[in-house]
Amino acid sequence: MKLKKIITGVVLVPIIYIVGLVAHTIFQYKTNAGRLVKDMKAAGQIEFLTLDAGYSEGRGPSGEELDETEEPEEKPRYIGSFPVLDSRIIDDSDTIALMLDGLLGETGGEYPECFWPRHAIKMVGEEGRYIIICFECSQYRIPGASDGYPNPEKEAILNQIADNLGMKRAPSPFEKGAGTTGDVAVE
Repeated sequence: MKLKKIITGVVLVPIIYIVGLVAHTIFQYKTNAGRLVKDMKAAGQIEFLTLDAGYSEGRGPSGEELDETEEPEEKPRYIGSFPVLDSRIIDDSDTIALMLDGLLGETGGEYPECFWPRHAIKMVGEEGRYIIICFECSQYRIPGASDGYPNPEKEAILNQIADNLGMKRAPSPFEKGAGTTGDVAVE
């Protein structure tokens, strides 16, 4: 009987530890995403960025290939590995709430392999704290947190805010002539 209790304990303790570790990790990731949104709202200002996901490192802001032997006059800005088309500081609390409230959905699960984000929201003055959003494949990514599903209703809101601010926006990569130069589709 005593041996049975010892064997049961030896088997159960690692299982309980692993389940607890997994639960802690999931909770921490969800908490990190939630904390980022809470911190962004509390800061009173965020940076809203539009991205050109049709291009990646090694290309200029208009999609031209960069000559690796020469430095470009104006080095393109990237967030993650995606070139920034345009950005604005938002300091209106109602606009920030409209952008962030309900933006982040469930985390975890299976995601498509594509990731062509066209929106990002960043903490002002904090390089590693941002959300990159792809509504095409319904994913968001946050450094140090788990990936998740954005609220699809927020795409129209973010696009309208970008348009109201006169920001350049890349067309959907799935529109005819995927790829962009600035804010114009290339066929």
